[in-house]
Amino acid sequence: MLPPGHIAASYILVKSVELAGFNISGAETLVVLAASIVLDFDLLSANFLKRSHHDLISHTPLGAFILWLIFIFIVGGNLSPTGQILILLSLLLHLLLDEAGFWLYRLKLQGISREPQITWLYPRVKFPRRKDPGAFKLSFFKDYFQKAKANVFLEIILSLTALLMLWLI
Repeated sequence: MLPPGHIAASYILVKSVELAGFNISGAETLVVLAASIVLDFDLLSANFLKRSHHDLISHTPLGAFILWLIFIFIVGGNLSPTGQILILLSLLLHLLLDEAGFWLYRLKLQGISREPQITWLYPRVKFPRRKDPGAFKLSFFKDYFQKAKANVFLEIILSLTALLMLWLI
């Protein structure tokens, strides 16, 4: 999934928690939205290593938990307990949305993500050794929009829902 989809999903998460009666500040919302895409910063190191960024520790539950601890260490004193939990949920939601591509492929709804995208049980289970799909190349986006139509549709739905929530709530 691309960053707009991750941001939209986390925004929906924040607004859903607010609808449930929890008070989330604007600053906390911004930190949760930042957490929704921070995992993809590993694209830089993956490009250098010539590997898929899904095959790095940062794209595992363990990596998300470590990153969450770093977030809490840096800004935790300024966040409510709800805000702190939302950051962790946003990081895990990122992993779930990345993995959704694999399940959409398995359901024959799209033509890419033939294998699981997240190594859920790392370090117990080792990473597959996939090559870098070239996320910094225009051909990556062309393939994504042509072959991952279900993912693109999901991103559009998430983005429209987030915009609707922004407008209504």
